[in-house]
Parts: sequence; C-alpha cells; structure tokens
Amino acid sequence: MIRKQLFYLMLCTCILCSCEKDVLEPEIPEKPPIENPDEPEQPEKPEEKPSTDGIINFKNEFMIVGQNSWWYSVAYGNGKIVAVGSNRYVTTSTDGNNWTTPKQLMNDGNAWYTVTYGNGKFVVVGSGGNIATSTDGINWSIKSVISYDLSGITYGNEKFVICKGDKSLVSTDGITWNIHNNNGYSGHGDGYNSLCYGNGKFVKVYNKGDYGYANTSTDGINWTSINQVAGFRLNGVAYGNGKFVAVGSGGNIAISADGINWLNFKQVGTKTWSAVAYGNGKFAIVGTGIYDGGGYITTSEDGDNWSTIEKLDATNTFYGVCAI
Repeated sequence: MIRKQLFYLMLCTCILCSCEKDVLEPEIPEKPPIENPDEPEQPEKPEEKPSTDGIINFKNEFMIVGQNSWWYSVAYGNGKIVAVGSNRYVTTSTDGNNWTTPKQLMNDGNAWYTVTYGNGKFVVVGSGGNIATSTDGINWSIKSVISYDLSGITYGNEKFVICKGDKSLVSTDGITWNIHNNNGYSGHGDGYNSLCYGNGKFVKVYNKGDYGYANTSTDGINWTSINQVAGFRLNGVAYGNGKFVAVGSGGNIAISADGINWLNFKQVGTKTWSAVAYGNGKFAIVGTGIYDGGGYITTSEDGDNWSTIEKLDATNTFYGVCAI
C-alpha cells in the first residue's frame, strides 16, 4: 500500500514539474518572414521627338529650318517639302505650314545633314556615309555607300553629285553610286561643304582654316584645282540669275559668273550666313547673329542689292533654306 502511494506521489510530482516547465518556458512562435514587395517597374520615358514648330514659311516663297528645332536642311520637289536633321528624323509638308509627325529613319544617334531633290526623288546624306532616298518623302530606302560623313549634295545635268574630302560620288538615280577620286584636289577641307549646279557646271565651296575655297566640275567627276575664293569661311552656295552666290562668316558674300573667278564681294550685315537658295526670282540667305544669336534672313534679286535684314526668330539658329 505504501509503495503504491509513493508511486502516485512521484508521478504527480513529475507531472507538476512538467507543467511548470511548460509555463516557465513557453515556446516562442517563429515570426513569419517579411516579404519585401517587388519594386514597381519604372515606365519607359517617352522618346523625345523634334518639333516642327520652328520650321518657318517665309512669305510662301522660302522654307527655313534651324538647329534649335532639330532641323539642318530642307528641300522642295513635286509639290512636297522635306526637312531632315538630328537623330535621323525627317518630316514632310505640302503647304509649308502643316507637317507630318517626324519619322526616325535610323536609330544610331547620328544625323542627316543635307537633302536635295532631283529625278523624281528626294536624296538625303548624313553621318557614316548613309544615303536615304524617297519618291514621296514618307517611304525611304537607306544604304551605306562610304565610310565618310557626307554633307554636300546637289542635282544637275541628270545626276546627283556628292563631294567629301578627296572623293566625289555620282549617281543618276540616287541609289547606285560610283565613287571617284577628285582630280586636281589637294588637301582636305574641314567640316561642311556645299554644292550647287548652274551654267553647265557643278560648284563646291568649303573651308580650310579661316579661308573659303571653291572647285568646279562639268561632270561631277573631274574637278578643277582648288581655288581660294576669299579670306573668310564659306558655308553655302547657290546659282540663279546668271551668277553663283556664296555666303559665309562676318556677313560676307562672294559672287561669280563662272564659279572660278570670284571678284565681286559684298558685306551684308555682320551675321554668320549659313545657307543660300534661289527661287521665285530672288536669292535668300539665312544665318545667325554673332553676338545676339537668333535667326535672320535677307533677300536679293541680283545678288548685289539686299533687303533689310529681318530677325525671324529670337533663339533659333538657321541652318537651311529652300525655295518653294
């Protein structure tokens, strides 16, 4: 009997100890892991596109484009106007006031520098030797022709001609190009050059340092030796009314009947004249102020007498002009 009581006493003691342990040392539940929510994906920034607001229709006679609105060059043909510029963008218009949404032809961060029209198509040249062609300014084909950046192109004598350094590129259709060495060319002009056709010959102007030079060719392949035109830089050239007019820095203008002898010089203001075009019976030159910036234009019927210089834009740097 005593043994049985002792057994029950020990059993109760063990149970009590076990209960005390459970009370004194409760199990601490594990905290559930804190899940960090995924960071929301950042929306892609919309691609910045150039504005066409800075393209200027001047009296329904000339179109003007400038750097501040992305555009470097403009051309007219077959009832359409095409402007080209930074990041390979192009835009078109039928009236010079309403423009298509700018279209990027290539996404390589480079630019189209010059556009011209001839033989039923627009042809555009730019960085990396790329050339784009279109019959309507909307649908384009692109090919790389040479490793040089290309900036000067014109159409005349049933062919397109491009000049760069010691090379000239010639094409009858703007698609298939033949590359030639410029006979008689020595040295390498720096930067941009400009071309035009008139009076049976091509004329090219470019710069070496602070001096403007010119070459001429009847076929776009064989060129005369370099000829220093003046003691100032030349940025553009056009033909009209029986003469070539080249424009440049410091308000300076050079005039020639044959593209070889440049004997007539004018200073029209003090602007840096960037481009010149002929159409509607007059020349138009555009540029920017040396000290005050902005975009300017002046016109002339004969290349000798020029209208009062007009400031058309307070901030835009004008780079290109064409007659419409």
